[in-house]
Amino acid sequence: MKYDRIVIKEETAKIDTLKGYPVVGIDSAEISSIGIIDTVLVVVTPHSNAYLNFYALRDLKFLGKYGTRGDSSYQFMNPRYDNQYYVKDNETYFYLTDYRKNLYLKFNFRKVLEDTIVRPEWTVRLPPYLISGYASLLGWRDSLIYGSSISSRYKGRFFVYDIKKRKTSWIKNFSKVDSVDIPASAEAYYYYAQNAFNMKKGIMASAMTLFKRVDFVIPDSNKIQTSIFENAATRPIPVIKPGNAMMPYADTKTYYITTYGGNNYLYALCLNKEYANYFQENSNMELHIFSWDGQLKKIYYLDQSYLGFFAVDEKQNKLYTIKYRNESKPVVVRYDLPAEINQ
Repeated sequence: MKYDRIVIKEETAKIDTLKGYPVVGIDSAEISSIGIIDTVLVVVTPHSNAYLNFYALRDLKFLGKYGTRGDSSYQFMNPRYDNQYYVKDNETYFYLTDYRKNLYLKFNFRKVLEDTIVRPEWTVRLPPYLISGYASLLGWRDSLIYGSSISSRYKGRFFVYDIKKRKTSWIKNFSKVDSVDIPASAEAYYYYAQNAFNMKKGIMASAMTLFKRVDFVIPDSNKIQTSIFENAATRPIPVIKPGNAMMPYADTKTYYITTYGGNNYLYALCLNKEYANYFQENSNMELHIFSWDGQLKKIYYLDQSYLGFFAVDEKQNKLYTIKYRNESKPVVVRYDLPAEINQ
């Protein structure tokens, strides 16, 4: 594996502030995630009468829903949509992972809209060791599944699972930060990251939570491109929180919360402050936009915090995100991105 590194000077990025607007017409007691399938917004609601709810991006008109809870092949137990879809011969296909069932599934979107009990196009039963609530499973070409493993029990940080051969290859990339020797028992904490995948380019991006860096994994060229901010190298090493290795202390500087892989760019929500600030509704967050070769293109200040999963409509330059609220149910918030970002 070849390793390249880009050092980013944050002051060179153009910084603007964006204002968010609540989206009218999307209402749920609980929204677990949000995504895009071509021209459609997908809202995942785990405790309603359907997991997947579809809205046209053009006008946010409700189109239909799919996926009740159960054991049948058209039902789910714990589905996750990681914004993976492609269009071929005028048909749109999308992928889901059902973590409770250990399944990776492919659906024809047209059929899902027409029939609420249509079965998936194909189903892959995955090894239990690849299923984790902390890792995204990102497929490519219906033959490989990429992901990250942050457990010291496994053989690397990233993996490539060959569906036909049922074989897993590992990429270590447990690089030491500031030359500090990180104990194996703490690697799950230090290397926790949010992943996204560009299905056209075959690149997986992994944005770290406790370090201000993004790794771009390019398996076809046997290469990892790391983008790290210049000031991040001087940050203090995080302290492990006893009893919960996946949660930082309230005063630990925290960076990437979640990501979205667009065709044009990688988008990453960055807290860039102590973890306790994430839950403050009067705080704010940053949106970092990277090219898929690791260059930082833009930073936007978002006027709100406590934001979770999000998706970007690159055709209409709109970002949709879940806004959590301490005293009431979450809402979907829209940010309008400047048109020049995707020109």
